[in-house]
Amino acid sequence: MHRVEATVLHPGDVAAALRGLRRHVHNPWRLEVHRVDDCLCGENLIRWTLESALQALPSPSRAALRSLIRPLDAELRRRTVLDYSAPPEWPWWQRRRPRGARGHGA
Repeated sequence: MHRVEATVLHPGDVAAALRGLRRHVHNPWRLEVHRVDDCLCGENLIRWTLESALQALPSPSRAALRSLIRPLDAELRRRTVLDYSAPPEWPWWQRRRPRGARGHGA
């Protein structure tokens, strides 16, 4: 992890992103704030940071990090619905809306 943070990210980025994702999944209404594809900010930056780390890590470390992210992603999916109006090229986490958001899901 240290090598990835030293070359691809910055020291502490992965831990900070995990903390942010844990906070975020409990308040998915924050999704509405950062839904711009080219904006690496807010929740978008959090998930992109984790995705970048997953792609850069060797297999054993990737599996360990994925095991921490998987339940958070599952909770985010549980608390949100697919937004069919979002561009299909956006990553899955940007194509979600909070349940009950106007015009999206129940």
